[in-house]
Amino acid sequence: RTEAYLAYTGDKRFLCSESGRSFVMYQVQGHSWIVMGDPVGDSTEWSDLLWTLREEAHSSQGRLLLYQISRDALPLAIDLGLQIVKYGEEARIDLAEFSLDGAEAKTLRYSVRRAEREGAIFEVIPAAQVPAIMPRLQEISAGWLKDKGHKEKGFSVGRFDPAYLARFDCAIVRQGDRIVAFANIWATQNKAELSVDLMRHDADLPYGTMDFLFAHLMDWGKRQGFHWFTLGMAPLSGLEARRLAPLWMRLGSLLYEHGEMLYGFEGLRSYKDKFSPTWEPRFIAGPQGLGLVRALIDLQALISSRK
Repeated sequence: RTEAYLAYTGDKRFLCSESGRSFVMYQVQGHSWIVMGDPVGDSTEWSDLLWTLREEAHSSQGRLLLYQISRDALPLAIDLGLQIVKYGEEARIDLAEFSLDGAEAKTLRYSVRRAEREGAIFEVIPAAQVPAIMPRLQEISAGWLKDKGHKEKGFSVGRFDPAYLARFDCAIVRQGDRIVAFANIWATQNKAELSVDLMRHDADLPYGTMDFLFAHLMDWGKRQGFHWFTLGMAPLSGLEARRLAPLWMRLGSLLYEHGEMLYGFEGLRSYKDKFSPTWEPRFIAGPQGLGLVRALIDLQALISSRK
């Protein structure tokens, strides 16, 4: 999975197996030992890694939280005695089936063609050439953060760091000779999955530029032989507010439906739906009761802290 590249962001600790075939990436925030995603590598070693980390957290009077794990890791979370809650859904596109043709792609096709009419040009810059365009990428990033009123985050996402970005190929959109948008490319060596991490753009750019970038990158990945493209998470998506559902699911569903002005969760899912993805659930697993709430508070502090 491409999320393994979060190991390069420089804000994590690692627990590696004795064989060197697998590892867990995590960080300690407050009393919470927070694991980012599934363990990476040989799945037969995942259990030993997570039990070792749980024991280390316990000996330090800490609590273990597994963040954004997939269904593959659920049996281990159950064995560890953790409470499991659905966090959201991940949008994944089967590149063999991806196409701009057909009724389902009408909205996406319109955006791509309009961006092309306004002079948008797609290009993949090899990693070795990324340092040459780094000053322009930094200019775009600084402007994007200012316009959005955002600060850099960490742990579950990358941040603008020249050393980090220089590790990856970069998808860019030009208008004339000017770069107006970029995204660093995550690509597994076995071509199982393709994705992006940091996505930033100018305030003044052709209509539909980001649709244009994603569509062309998916087409590029399809021609390169990649299987899946992941558009990342839609937090709280897929939660059902049934009367007997757990409190977390009922509150999450309510926030998803009525918190649009504050969080934009529903808009995020709607945007990703344009690409006709397969939605796969992602989970959080942590201590029972109030301990889970405290761990989630530590998680939010960690993501915002840029350690």
